[in-house]
Amino acid sequence: MTAPGDLQQALFLRLKSDASLSALLGGAGLLERPAENAAFPYVTCGQTSAFDWDTGTENTDDQLITLHVWSKAHGDAETLAIMAAIQARLADAALVIGPRGQTR
Repeated sequence: MTAPGDLQQALFLRLKSDASLSALLGGAGLLERPAENAAFPYVTCGQTSAFDWDTGTENTDDQLITLHVWSKAHGDAETLAIMAAIQARLADAALVIGPRGQTR
């Protein structure tokens, strides 16, 4: 099973390399945890959970990572645009995970 931290790192590397998402986020961008003085808007990683579905014949696992979009803009247009950019960047993405550079 891949550690949630390894998956989070691969996820953030993928997102940080997206120019349109970077433009939407401007200042702080992607943070592992909220910072008191971070410039809005920004994205942080929330709760992560790992589920091992090893059945003896198959070794599979799922990981759930929650991303939080922080914005001070009125309405939800900015938040929805950031969410759409994240979704587009991660759709069908092959993430390089862990020190061995495994693709999952």
